[in-house]
Amino acid sequence: MQKISSSYLPDKIEQILKQNGVPEDALRPSWDDMTVMTRELGRMLINACQPQTVKDSFPVLVNMARGGYFQTNILSRPFGYLSTDIESMSLRSYKDNGTNIGEKVEFGQLPDEDAVYGKSVLLLDEVCDSGRSLKVARQ
Repeated sequence: MQKISSSYLPDKIEQILKQNGVPEDALRPSWDDMTVMTRELGRMLINACQPQTVKDSFPVLVNMARGGYFQTNILSRPFGYLSTDIESMSLRSYKDNGTNIGEKVEFGQLPDEDAVYGKSVLLLDEVCDSGRSLKVARQ
């Protein structure tokens, strides 16, 4: 993972990062870095689910919009998920410009209850700050 000089970022993004206390030398993963990390997650899931397959262990994959799209795309194909096996869910726990955590979680799209009720679900998102969104999603 490389450190990206602030000169590479558009002024507005740099302003938002500074306003929210993100250090200038913070690591900002590239798409290649995200691919490597997602594949490592895939290996961890394979090991954790053995002797079953990941899809047998988690028959339904739920993608957390927007952040989980990338991970869902990388992992769904090799694990054998069809597009009809994938549900989407959108929750919002941030306010303002998307970097400050709000007091409550707002619901957007929810998966079809019949598709997830009583099933083991693999829930994919790109980041877990406090875990609050994942806890709400699990409920």
